[in-house]
Amino acid sequence: MNTTNPTRPEGAGGAAARGITDWFTELREDEAFSVERIHLSDSRDWHYRDAAIRHRADRFFSIVGAEYVSNGRVRTQPFIEQREVGTLGVVIRCRFGVPEVLVQAKAEPGNVELFQLAPTIQATHSNVDRVHGGKPPPMSELLGVAHSTLRVLADTLQSEQGTRFLGKRNRNCFFEQSAEIATDRYYRWLRASDLLNLVSRDHTVNTDLRSALICGDWNALAGDMPFSGDGFARECRLSLEADDAKAWIAETDLHQRMAQASARAGRTVIVDLAPVIDVASGAIAASREEGATLFDIVHIRVHSASREVTDWDQPIIDSRGAGEVTLPVARHQDCLHFLFEVVVEPGAEGRAELTPAICIAPGEARAAPRWLAAGIDRAIPLSSVRQSEEGGRFFRDENQYQLVDAGDAFTVPEEYVWLSLAQIKRCLERGSMLTNEARSALSLLLRWL
Repeated sequence: MNTTNPTRPEGAGGAAARGITDWFTELREDEAFSVERIHLSDSRDWHYRDAAIRHRADRFFSIVGAEYVSNGRVRTQPFIEQREVGTLGVVIRCRFGVPEVLVQAKAEPGNVELFQLAPTIQATHSNVDRVHGGKPPPMSELLGVAHSTLRVLADTLQSEQGTRFLGKRNRNCFFEQSAEIATDRYYRWLRASDLLNLVSRDHTVNTDLRSALICGDWNALAGDMPFSGDGFARECRLSLEADDAKAWIAETDLHQRMAQASARAGRTVIVDLAPVIDVASGAIAASREEGATLFDIVHIRVHSASREVTDWDQPIIDSRGAGEVTLPVARHQDCLHFLFEVVVEPGAEGRAELTPAICIAPGEARAAPRWLAAGIDRAIPLSSVRQSEEGGRFFRDENQYQLVDAGDAFTVPEEYVWLSLAQIKRCLERGSMLTNEARSALSLLLRWL
């Protein structure tokens, strides 16, 4: 068991946190942000038609019904269907030898605390095409001139929550600035070290920025060799440099297990949403399991002074309760490994992915398997954060993310795998192998980068 204190001193991160708090407070005072629940029948733009809730332009996203088999039972639930690929882009620069990241203070109707730090560019095709009739998303114009303004350091396709989204993926991009970028009051350059400390601060760094950072160029973020510190940081570096001889499972075996899980997965079929909605009352939809409601889909009207359109309405998911995501860390052959489960979520359309060993979605009433709870019973907490999920689609849905040190790696069932950091990095670079929850949990490692 590693007995070294894992906490990395925050240093300037404490001052950065106070600066971010003051910035958010200043923006909130001028924002005049409001959210109210309305009936679907009161919406001008959204209607139930063709067996789903759709936008009048047939863009953005739809709320559809989908049928799938889980634990031997046929289930039907609402899903957010959004086939277009969004872009989550982070811009980095080196100033006087110090890496800095350009972040955006973004207000979303579902964010706890309203404003959170977001990627430099966070845009869907519908918004870039200005289907809403408003302004284009901030900085989205950079995507058209990336050859001259930005240099691509990383670009991967990653999934969103497969328990809520149907077929949704985003480009996670990492750019180096090669020409000056004009900014406004909603943007700031932050030292990368300060930003990485803020990842462990509740409701501060949104899920999209977490994903883009962990999928980005770690060398550029560190400004040197990643994980160059002592203690737990050194263990991470050795795990990142580990060869195949240290691995719990060979990567060929990992890919085979994931392929087999994909082959066994049943199809998710789109069905009429009507059986799980009550359009007449405006209580749009509910997902239930074993008689308990997991989440509702409600309709909201939003006003925001800082968004491309100042007034709009939309469906949004509202879960009943908070979720829990725990990623255990342990040692195999003196090499740090992380425990994941191979899963095929219904919204992933048959693609197996890796999710943290404990991943309980908001609203789910279940616990970790007994064998797993016993294996991490005396685990030492390393880092944790409360995070509201993507605030444009989820209304204050929260997860408690945590890394825990379980000591020595223990035997696990075949659907679980221990992976070194070297293997995890290759999964991230390959894309669409780690769930959104896995990427958010892994982002907690960035404080040691």
